[in-house]
Amino acid sequence: MLLACLTDATHTHADDRVSLGEYLLKVQRYTDAIDVYDELIGQKSRDYKLYHNRGVAMLHTGQLDKAISDFNKAIELNPKDAESHNSRGVAWFYKNNFDQAISDYSRAIELNPKFTRAYNQLAWILSACPDQKYRNGARAVEIAKKAVELEPSAYHYDTLAAAYAEAGQFKDAVKIQKRALLMQLTEGRTQALEKYTERLRTYEAQKPWREKNAAGMKRTETPSLTAASTPVQTRIEISPIETPPVKTSASPPASKETAGNPPDILSTPAQTTVDTSAIKPVPEQISGNASPTKAGPEKHFAEGISTYPYTILIGASQYRQKANRIAMKMRSRGDMAFVSNEVTPDNIEWHRIFVGQFKNQADARKKIEELLNRKFRDPQVVQMPFAVQVALAVGEMDAKKRESNFLAMGYIVYSTPDAQNPGKFRILIGAYETEDAAVKLMQNLQDAGLKPRLVRR
Repeated sequence: MLLACLTDATHTHADDRVSLGEYLLKVQRYTDAIDVYDELIGQKSRDYKLYHNRGVAMLHTGQLDKAISDFNKAIELNPKDAESHNSRGVAWFYKNNFDQAISDYSRAIELNPKFTRAYNQLAWILSACPDQKYRNGARAVEIAKKAVELEPSAYHYDTLAAAYAEAGQFKDAVKIQKRALLMQLTEGRTQALEKYTERLRTYEAQKPWREKNAAGMKRTETPSLTAASTPVQTRIEISPIETPPVKTSASPPASKETAGNPPDILSTPAQTTVDTSAIKPVPEQISGNASPTKAGPEKHFAEGISTYPYTILIGASQYRQKANRIAMKMRSRGDMAFVSNEVTPDNIEWHRIFVGQFKNQADARKKIEELLNRKFRDPQVVQMPFAVQVALAVGEMDAKKRESNFLAMGYIVYSTPDAQNPGKFRILIGAYETEDAAVKLMQNLQDAGLKPRLVRR
């Protein structure tokens, strides 16, 4: 039975069970979708689309054997349906049965030579499969190029970069991966920036990308529901499914490795929330007036005028990678999140996680209300008028490109309009209450060969 708490939007589909099933898949109510398709299959047991769509729901709930059984039935009823072959390939992929996955992806391509997702998935297995016997760099490059030719998206360029790396063409891999990163930024689809940046560093180190196991790859493009109209394409990344024509992502089946371990970001059909248990309370002893690190002889004075001095503090961690991961995942949801590090008087480094930049407290409080509705425990409006500028961009496109370059270097930067230079954007790192608090960051950036400037936000 359907849950009693289905939304009003669900009831609008109640008179059409087929549409209802498709709707439930789109909004990620997979258990409810299974209930609907169980009922429909009992009435229309010869409709291959119903078996396929129930298989998609089974796949999303981690019931891989049942998903394969449904895809088998769909293929039995319609052997020429490329989508069903591709979907079964995804299920085989998650079961680490790469022979069957490759076979199904290849068959899907035979049935539909313009099936972009099948090309992309096949190229990924050939590029980064954890089992060496399935990797083939030269063939991966050929197939990945076909996917890019059909649809030049950041997702497909990411696969092409992995293929080049497997083929030993690391210069090309770095070039293409940077293009994928830039496309993610310019298109506003930042959900995979952290992983894309990690791969870029791998290629710069002259190493191909390797996945530990299929269950943890988070790379498979999840099969779309099959309907009379154009299928809704989805893929496993971070974002919830949206309605067509946008191609977004969904969550992979649950794996034994992650069961019971709450991630930093939790996804639900309605919203994204932060598991604040993963974020330590902000240490009260942080002081912006002192730093145990030697400041050096040079005294820094902030330049510019303060335009966006307020931000929102949501937590802190002693682990830089955890703080960065949380910030990047929040960015994937559309939040302007960044990390700022400070050192306490007892020489403990904390990485503080902030969201947004605001001209006044009233604007910041509006964001606070939104965060509270999203289950953040104790977001705080704080005044942090200082930051470190690492670049000045001309126009939004240049700003996004520079952000991409700094992300590839491991810095979570953000941009803000330059009040003194219309049309230009300052690329900033961190947010600080006092000028002295930014000294350590300034020194680290100088040691890295950059020319940082202390500025007012």
